[in-house]
Amino acid sequence: MEAIQRLERLATEFAKLGSVNEVFGSECGQIVMRKKLEMEEAKAQHLQQLTANRLKCAAVSGETAQTESLISEIRRAEAADVSSAAQIAAAAEALDAKRAALEDEARALDNNVRILKHDLDQRTAILNEKVDQRKAAAQKALMEMRFFEDKLGLRIVSVATNVLRFIFTNISSKNWAEEFSFVLDVSATTYKLMDCSPAESIPNCDAMLNFLNESRDFYRFLKEMRQGFHDYCMKRDSK
Repeated sequence: MEAIQRLERLATEFAKLGSVNEVFGSECGQIVMRKKLEMEEAKAQHLQQLTANRLKCAAVSGETAQTESLISEIRRAEAADVSSAAQIAAAAEALDAKRAALEDEARALDNNVRILKHDLDQRTAILNEKVDQRKAAAQKALMEMRFFEDKLGLRIVSVATNVLRFIFTNISSKNWAEEFSFVLDVSATTYKLMDCSPAESIPNCDAMLNFLNESRDFYRFLKEMRQGFHDYCMKRDSK
């Protein structure tokens, strides 16, 4: 009887223990579920934070790339500035060299101008001296021409600009008024004999003209031309 009671007590305690285990299991399940939910929530937050961190990293990487690009542009600009500075320095050096060359050329030109001025002054003095000599010779020739006109029957007539006809009279003893003439072009330095009348009265007139152009002795030329006309007249009148 006592054994049966003990079994009943054990059965009752076992039933209580089963109820306690059931409650404990239920509570454990709830705890596990809460932990699981907390872990999933933490995992979701972690994933969200990880995504945000990745986005931040991507943004930082983009900013870094932009910064590196900007740095590259700055370096290129600095290199271009250095190149421009070098070009400017080279251009300035070239300009300095050109200016020095121009200054040397200017000094050389000044020296040449002084030399040319000195040479011009000398030439001017020589020309003035020659002009004075020509004036004196012209004055002498004018006096001699007047002698020819007064004593030897010479007239000078302008045919055209710088073209003169020289007319001699008082040559032929048979006709003192008979005219013997020649036309001379004095427009250039070298005189030209354009006409001689009577024709072929002076065979060597070309040689006489050459001597005139070489010597510029006009007085002698007139005397020789008159003498030529006189010789021609003597031969003609003696026939």
